Amino acid sequence: MTDTYTKLFSSITASTIWQEPDGTRLTWITMLAMARKDGCVYGSVPGLAHQAKVSIDAVRKALACFLAPDPDSRTKDFEGRRIEEIDGGWRLLNHEKFRKIRSAEERREYMREFMRKKRADAKALADSLAMSTDVAPPAPAPSVKERAKSETRTRGSRLPKDWSPSADEMRWAREKRPDVDAALEAETFRNFWTAATRNATKADWSATWRNWIIKSKPTRQTTSKTFAKMATAQRMKDEHAEPDLVTVAAASLLGSGGDAF
Repeated sequence: MTDTYTKLFSSITASTIWQEPDGTRLTWITMLAMARKDGCVYGSVPGLAHQAKVSIDAVRKALACFLAPDPDSRTKDFEGRRIEEIDGGWRLLNHEKFRKIRSAEERREYMREFMRKKRADAKALADSLAMSTDVAPPAPAPSVKERAKSETRTRGSRLPKDWSPSADEMRWAREKRPDVDAALEAETFRNFWTAATRNATKADWSATWRNWIIKSKPTRQTTSKTFAKMATAQRMKDEHAEPDLVTVAAASLLGSGGDAF
């Protein structure tokens, strides 16, 4: 007999085997306990009688019952027969079927126990956290790289040599200062700060660029155009004005070669 666990289903009390004599019932339960994983029970009639603690004659009657068809059996496989003879013993015909049922139930029972324990552990953890103080654990010390980044942001940095204002920054500059050539100022801004040696580090170069535009003077090109427009307007005004008599007389004298005085 193998040292294995055999599950005895409670439904056995409702089976036809439970209506048999005591010797037959004990022999059947003993064979269930002795069955290997493949459902085989190895032994002799006297040996089985010794294990079941019944007489040899009772075992012979039990085996005859198990080998015979049973029209009232709940399991119709094998015409209700329970065993078949093999070399060296017997094989329980429905052993595989009930082993699968047993395995499925054991898995369900295992999962029920697993989930019960998991819920209990989660509750214990929640209770432990609830009982702990509200003081937050100290934050981990920043790494060398993080400290370096923080110090760099605090100290500022130099303007990159390939800096250029973004599209949004250029749009802002043109809207804020239409009298300034934003492209020319961007080039001037870059040249100035990349060449600077004092106060050349800034924490926010975008803000520095906006301040530069706000403080910029109108560009020479824009000023020249403005002066040209003003001169043209004045000339057009002069051409349509009434002539001054003194000016006409002076022009007449100068034109005739005479002296005005």
